[in-house]
Amino acid sequence: MSTTPRVSSAIPGESAHFASVLAHQPEIAASFFALYGRFWGSNVLAARIKEVARMRNARVTECGFCRNVRFDTAVAQGLGEDVVDHITDGYQASDKLTPAEKASLTFTDALIHDPELLTGDARAALLRHLTPAQIAELGLEAAAIDDSALGDGTRLCVAYARRIPLEHTAITDAEAAAVAAHLGKPGFVAFSVVAALADAKCRAALVDLPGLVGA
Repeated sequence: MSTTPRVSSAIPGESAHFASVLAHQPEIAASFFALYGRFWGSNVLAARIKEVARMRNARVTECGFCRNVRFDTAVAQGLGEDVVDHITDGYQASDKLTPAEKASLTFTDALIHDPELLTGDARAALLRHLTPAQIAELGLEAAAIDDSALGDGTRLCVAYARRIPLEHTAITDAEAAAVAAHLGKPGFVAFSVVAALADAKCRAALVDLPGLVGA
């Protein structure tokens, strides 16, 4: 996995990082940062629960940057490293995580891995501990194609998009560079954002919690 952005900075004189790369698409960048700001500024769901879910996502997908970031609002609500250390595959047995946090982690795993994880008792626990509005906010944190008739460039893009959900850490610099060369830097940034958002929305729909996913 690459440890640095695969697209150069769009801001002259500034090194490549998340914001400077997203700047290749200013409108998308503005929309993203506005949404993210409102998300973390909202008190519908406790910042600690949001951070627990975000950390689970980062650990499962092996995002080095996200794993090392801590949000002050969550830390202020008692999310210390002793709690973070329990955000592992054995979280259900943890004595550091609350029942609501464990239910939220199951929801996160369902979005990342398998919607069937959120059925029966697990689904009931989530609905018992969180309101529909809180579940919708939590969801922000976390189909086969016959490509035989596609052109080479489009086939590259489809293969790249297929790997974004669970295999993005295995995408090589060469594979990403090939897609960027086909789409251009602004196109590559936009395509990556759309692929990630589409995957998240599809997974949320599969979880099938009524009223949480729009058309």
